Amino acid sequence: MEVKIRISEVDVSLTIVEVSGRVDKFTAPMLGEELEVLFRVGRDKVAVDMLNAETISNEGLCILLDMHRSAVTYHCVFGLIRIPLCIQKTLDFAGLSGVFKTYRTEQEAVKAFSTARKSVAGGGKVILEIIRPDEKVSRKLELVRDKVYRIGRLKENEICLRDNALSRNHARIFFEKGEFVIEDLNSANGIFLAGSGGIKKIARHALKDGDMIELGESMLYITKEP
Repeated sequence: MEVKIRISEVDVSLTIVEVSGRVDKFTAPMLGEELEVLFRVGRDKVAVDMLNAETISNEGLCILLDMHRSAVTYHCVFGLIRIPLCIQKTLDFAGLSGVFKTYRTEQEAVKAFSTARKSVAGGGKVILEIIRPDEKVSRKLELVRDKVYRIGRLKENEICLRDNALSRNHARIFFEKGEFVIEDLNSANGIFLAGSGGIKKIARHALKDGDMIELGESMLYITKEP
């Protein structure tokens, strides 16, 4: 695998990371290191150009997920552009298609990144994506401000998950003071926020665009749409 870093000719604030060859357990860590450096030095708009990538392994997918979490931690906008069909099929099979922001062209990414917002407060739609290891297709739900979403194993919950690692009433999501909040309901196994520094247990957290919440064997991914 080869990694090249360049500044977008369309928008100088966007950094393009061009990847070519195989993204696997031997090469993916190098990509992760390059991206981590960009986030640390304050490049707040970063896109990985996948056009010349040949294949991506499970290790490569894990690195991209880690970098997605790092971008959230560093308040960066992160996405993938020009994804080949073979790579897209791998993302679809892994149930990760909805996790990453993807764009067909560099120009499309520039336009989207210029209007990206870091908080889920304010106008626009807030989308909760539910990713389960036993489901090939993730579920998406638009959060409504005047509704409380209880999460757990009970069928009566607004979000019922067949996950033995969850409590019957595990957590809830609600709107408070201009933002959606997730709160643990004294569950047995807790809820966790995934970030570049690892996974942190939380009792209560104001949700932001790009947040990844882990509970049991399930993952909740937050995005905001205009």
